[in-house]
Amino acid sequence: MEESSEFARIFGLSYEVTNRFYEVAELILLISGSFLIPFAIGHPQFLVGALVNLFLILSAVHVRDYKIIFPILLPSIAALSRAVLFGPFTKYLLFMIPFIWIGNLVLVLSIKLLGISRNAGLILSGVAGSALKAAFLFSSAYLLFRLGMVPRMFLTSFGIMQFTTAAVGLIIAYPIVRLTSRMPGLKPGRRTHHGRR
Repeated sequence: MEESSEFARIFGLSYEVTNRFYEVAELILLISGSFLIPFAIGHPQFLVGALVNLFLILSAVHVRDYKIIFPILLPSIAALSRAVLFGPFTKYLLFMIPFIWIGNLVLVLSIKLLGISRNAGLILSGVAGSALKAAFLFSSAYLLFRLGMVPRMFLTSFGIMQFTTAAVGLIIAYPIVRLTSRMPGLKPGRRTHHGRR
């Protein structure tokens, strides 16, 4: 029970939004962007990956509780939907999706736990989360490759490219977070899922 409450506390962390309109508008933007960018654009991987990681990082900073699950899950669902509709459908992507979800979760939790809860800052927590995500995805892709489940090209797509796109997303997110923290209705403090700082 204590582990469950601690997990909920971490997910509940965000920078405080005192204006309900900003909170709802930002949530709609982040959720719709997380799906539409990989679904509508698709390629190149560098651009799509950087934008998806940008939305993940912004979600880690501002989105709380169960709502954070949408930016974590939607990008890979959108990529798979695009492959099914506009083809050719690839079974290899299907194998990687659970690992992509976990990788996204690692990035989000790194920012919430290190950046917000432990006051390590967005840059440090973002770099750490990006490195952990890339290492996890590469290890997963390498394991699947050794098992003959994915082609060798996945080692590149889920290797250094993952860290690079996450780092670019972080670079773009940083000034956005700094700017929005100065907007009326936003405070640079933090709150838990109970609404207390």
